[in-house]
Amino acid sequence: DHHYDSSNSVIYVWQWIQNYQERMKNTRQPGHLKNFNSLADHFRETYPLFRFSQMSEAWTIDWVDHLLEKEELLHNTVVRKLNNLRSVAEFARRQGEPLHSESSIFRVKERKYHPFYLDWELHVTAIESLELANESLQKIRDRFIFRCYTGMREGEIEQIQPTHLSSKSGRIYLKYMDLKGKKPKTIQIPPKALDLLKRYGMTTVSYTHLTLPTNREV
Repeated sequence: DHHYDSSNSVIYVWQWIQNYQERMKNTRQPGHLKNFNSLADHFRETYPLFRFSQMSEAWTIDWVDHLLEKEELLHNTVVRKLNNLRSVAEFARRQGEPLHSESSIFRVKERKYHPFYLDWELHVTAIESLELANESLQKIRDRFIFRCYTGMREGEIEQIQPTHLSSKSGRIYLKYMDLKGKKPKTIQIPPKALDLLKRYGMTTVSYTHLTLPTNREV
């Protein structure tokens, strides 16, 4: 049970993050809340006794530097983690948890990158044929390739269940919720995308077996 009562015990940041996920599970998209899993794990493993009352500007700067330099996360990934942490801090404040007076001073802006358009033969096919050294990299590649073949967004992949697949006239179709349009959508699954679903046991288990193992740049 990850729900904590602030009136009876000290609550550390990693516990507040789990508390936030539990409280928001009916009002936030699952894909959004999943982003908080790695944040909770990070604080539980690296800063297990850290509290929001210790989140000074100096600490925040050091933490951001740690994520960028030691954990080698992408700049915009770090920005999102900091924003998520502040969302939890505000949630904790409303529950009566004291915050450091400097907790919201330090700001990091997302970088604007020029769009890069993949050439199917030059890039996608080349990535698809790569021989990768370990299973984690294979999962990252397979998830990326599946999105290339289907046009699905990252959060939409999390919805897929075996019952969402259907067949008609020898073709396989997948029904899911379009997160941008907020409406059901049905697409035909190309043979190579279907091969990926079969590879990860889509006939019997959830596609979450293809969950990305890391947010780091590969």
